[in-house]
Amino acid sequence: MSLLYVIYAALGLSFLVFIHELGHYFAARWVGIRVEVFSIGFGKPFLSWNHKGVKWQMCFLLFGGYVKMAGMEREGNVEPSEIPDGYWGKAPLKRIFVALMGPVVNIVFAILVFAGIYLAGGRLRPFGEYTKVIGSIDSSSELYANGVRAGDTISSLDEHSYTGYKDILFMAVHQDKKVEIAGDKVDYYTSEKTPYSLRLTPQPDTRFGDKKLMTIGVQAPANYMVYAGGAEGGMSPASPMHGSGIETGERVFWANGQLLFSNEQLSSIVNQPLSYITFERNGKRMELTIPRVKLIEFAFTEDQFNQFQDWKFDSGLQGGVKQFTFIPYILNAYGRVVEEAKFLDSEVSEDLDRLIRTNKGAGKLMAGDQILSVDGVPIGSGLDFFQKVQTKRIVMMAAKGVSEIDHAPVTWENQDQLFTKGINWVEVNELISEIGVTTEVEQLGNLKLLSPIVPMTTMEYEQKVSELGDTSLISKTQLAQFATHALVQSAASEERKYVFLGMTFDQQKVIYNPSPFTLVQGAVIDTYRMFKGLISGNLSPKWMSGPVGIVRVMHMSWQMGFLEAFFWIAVISLNLGIFNLLPIPVLDGGHICFSLWEMITKKPIPSRTMEKMIVPFVVLLIMLFVYVTIHDVLRLAGY
Repeated sequence: MSLLYVIYAALGLSFLVFIHELGHYFAARWVGIRVEVFSIGFGKPFLSWNHKGVKWQMCFLLFGGYVKMAGMEREGNVEPSEIPDGYWGKAPLKRIFVALMGPVVNIVFAILVFAGIYLAGGRLRPFGEYTKVIGSIDSSSELYANGVRAGDTISSLDEHSYTGYKDILFMAVHQDKKVEIAGDKVDYYTSEKTPYSLRLTPQPDTRFGDKKLMTIGVQAPANYMVYAGGAEGGMSPASPMHGSGIETGERVFWANGQLLFSNEQLSSIVNQPLSYITFERNGKRMELTIPRVKLIEFAFTEDQFNQFQDWKFDSGLQGGVKQFTFIPYILNAYGRVVEEAKFLDSEVSEDLDRLIRTNKGAGKLMAGDQILSVDGVPIGSGLDFFQKVQTKRIVMMAAKGVSEIDHAPVTWENQDQLFTKGINWVEVNELISEIGVTTEVEQLGNLKLLSPIVPMTTMEYEQKVSELGDTSLISKTQLAQFATHALVQSAASEERKYVFLGMTFDQQKVIYNPSPFTLVQGAVIDTYRMFKGLISGNLSPKWMSGPVGIVRVMHMSWQMGFLEAFFWIAVISLNLGIFNLLPIPVLDGGHICFSLWEMITKKPIPSRTMEKMIVPFVVLLIMLFVYVTIHDVLRLAGY
């Protein structure tokens, strides 16, 4: 089937070239220009026939085509303009008509396809493409420093209405000046919205090697975190999520005190050196996330060192006591906070303060606070806390049926309003009060508090898979995806490792069905942005796609459905039409410029002069074609 889709994609591209050349053909015949050859593809023909004096042929290299008209070149000593039924022998306006008709056919075809998609009810697209809700923010960014967090919204970017994450991506290529951004900070528990308006300086995006890509800190759009299920709809016994109580189709929306808005945000939470602590202060139950730090960084008193030694011995743990993890506080035997820990290096304390400032829900404990649980596991003593804190766990909540939004149709226009439908915030708070009371799955209405989950490194996962003989449950590709999640950097050491939860998420689909002219406008704006980036030097030509890349995109779109495939055929057709109108001598736009020049000067341009102008651009286009094809192949090979 994959090969079949590739064939469909190649035929689709060939069809666009065919109708483009057909536009030239009929226009040429209309104004009396003699057509000699109509070719689909380049190279040696494998099929040819003659019809009404025209040689029609199909060639092996289908990615292109041409219409050869009489008088396009010198015939002996006769100038092209002197051939009566030749292209250059016709009046400039007729030549402009012939040159225009190829691109016009592509543009009209695109509009007709867009209209057909509109009448068919539109396409299903991922929620994240058009949401105005932020999914993840770089904690080191200026945007984050101004209090904007995951879950807040963007309404405008650079004084233009914000349409989706694609606007952020284009900004990453083009922006080299301050960016105006506006939106709302949202409190989902109270539905309160606080407007913000900021002027930010873009910074190089450290996630990518290309230093020309800029960011204002928005790393991902919001998305539904709907558990997709394991192999054959089940849960792998090797997965960290096994036994958590999560079921296929449930949406994970809360983890360690934070509402979840994207996989990137969840990965950051999972990989942060923080523990979710419930405690009692002055008779009131409270929750905080507290940094985890290696005891080697503590400046022990003799009594403190002896206490940790005793706890290590009583726990039956092996190794030096200073290699174990704790929170930056001294606890008594009953699990009550005595005082903040002192450190050997002041930089460690500064790192911990920074970690608290840049993590929502993080904070500090006070002397006298009675710790009730760590990472969702109840504790009854200081020894108990010491044992439990050695294992990192994640506390999560899921919602049943929220992904279906009560079976109501979700469109790109109402998707953000429906994002939190089905979540009762009073029940969320009631479930939070159950954290640390029990480690069993707790349910309230359609909400569920999962059992605490222990994340794994990919190495630990593979080892467990090997022990269970369960080799078919999570693929190497998925493991590679898990391994790209946020990097753990312990606040107390240089120790680094990746951890993951071992589950994949489905994306909520929304109906995207704007008017055909809105689609045309969007495609034209995207094309303009691309050319602007190329001309300014902010966008490397290596990110362009040639025939191989175009076929790959069309191949992928066929796999997603015929409406998606036809949409991309229309987009490529529209771009083909626009590209050919550029005032480059070898393209239709160049021929139009030649004709306009002749109308102004009243003199035809000598063929030798045109050749000197056209040949260098032919060479440049061939070089560009080879360049983008090489990068298309490299991307296809995974480089």
